[in-house]
Formats: sequence, structure tokens, C-alpha cells
Amino acid sequence: MKFKLQTLTVGCILAVTSAFAQCPTPQADEIQTLCTGAKVNELVAVTEAGATINYFFVGFILQPVEGTAELIDGGRYAISQTVNGCTSGSANVVVNLTEAPAEPGGASPQQFEAGDAVSSLEISVADGTNVQWYIRNDAFLYIPIERSALLVDGTTYYVTQSTGNCESAYHPITVNQVLGTTNPSFKKLSVYPNPAGSVITVSNTDVISHITVSNLLGQRVINQLANASATQVNIAALSAGTYILQVNTAKGSKTVKVIKQ
Repeated sequence: MKFKLQTLTVGCILAVTSAFAQCPTPQADEIQTLCTGAKVNELVAVTEAGATINYFFVGFILQPVEGTAELIDGGRYAISQTVNGCTSGSANVVVNLTEAPAEPGGASPQQFEAGDAVSSLEISVADGTNVQWYIRNDAFLYIPIERSALLVDGTTYYVTQSTGNCESAYHPITVNQVLGTTNPSFKKLSVYPNPAGSVITVSNTDVISHITVSNLLGQRVINQLANASATQVNIAALSAGTYILQVNTAKGSKTVKVIKQ
């Protein structure tokens, strides 16, 4: 009988040990720095795939807290995980919150000349911050763009500044193109059809050295040599949308907004 009891006891210990082995405690840095306004579910922890993550505020007792609740500066939190009905031990985290930089300054609207890039817009930001430009797509999502992206008449651009992982509010700047003196090199420039489905023909009195096509993110999608007064640009592989076609000659360059159907 003693032998059987001992066997049962050992079996229970092995079962408990096995359960803990299958449900490890999440791994997390003990001190985590986030931005003011960050949510509890933004705490970083290494957990098992498919696990349910449990969050607690550590006070006199452990208090369950929703992942969408805002973090408290200096607050202590515990993170556990539940896997296949087994709930692990907790990883403890102390939160350090930092303020995001102020929204950048910059007049709106601003004027620009053909060929100017986003980087030419006048803004005021704090020293040492990282500047990022955005446009908004049809779903009103902010899409980051390159500083070299060519400005498009009537478009609103958004700029932020950030320190570390903390990013400021978006500052909008709408741009209007200056209708200056036309470069005689492009007096008879023709770009057709526009909109186009597959091929655009570009012709000019002066010889065209090369043509580039960029999307509104500032990414160059076509770079084509010409060395002729007329050439065709195949845009069939491009997604439908608006692009900036830049025509270059020995006397300058001119940009034209084209639409791919």
C-alpha cells in the first residue's frame, strides 16, 4: 500500500511539473519605456503562439486590467499567458512613460514650383528629432513617403517629429503649384493618353534625355532612357492610381501628373 501511495504521489508531481513545462512564463523586460497614452497591450512580452495574454495591475493585490486601458507612469504590471487551459506564472514590468514631441509647425498652404520635393516645404521641428512625411490614402490611413517625393498640386501632406518610439501629432500642409514662366524647352511637350491603361506617348520639341515615373510615396517605379524627341513609356505593370512623370532634357525638367487606369 505504501508503495502504491508513493507511486501516486510521484505521478502527481510529474503531472504538475509537466503542466508548468507546457505553459512557460512570458519573457519581458522588467522596465519598459513607452509613450504617454500607450495601452496595456503595447507592453512587450514573448509568449506562446495562440496563447491568451492576461494583464494585471500590481497593487496591494493583483487586479485584472483590460489590454486597451492606458498605462500608468511608474505603474507595475504582471503578464501571464493561458495555453490549452493552463495559466502560467507572471512576468513583472515597471512602466516608464515619456511625452511625445509637440506637433511640428509649418504654414499651410505653401507654394512650390514644378519639380520641387517634399523636403523643400518649410517646417519647424525640435533639434534632434526624426522627421517623417505622410500622405493619406483612400482609406484615410497615413502612408509614409520619402523626402524626395515630388510635390503634387493641391495635395495635403502630413509631417511628424519623433524621439525614440514617441511620435508627435500629424501636421497638415496643403501645397499649390506656382504658375511661373513656362520653360521654352517644354513649350510643345505632349503626354498622351492621360489617363492611360498601358502605354503613354511622350513627345517634345527638344530631345528628351530620360523619363522617370514615381508614385505618390516618392518611390521611383520607372527610369527610362530616351535620347529622342518622342518615346513611349509602358505603364501596364503599374497598379491603378496617380503617378508623377518627369520629363528631362538638357535644358531642364518638367513634371506631369498621369493617371494609370
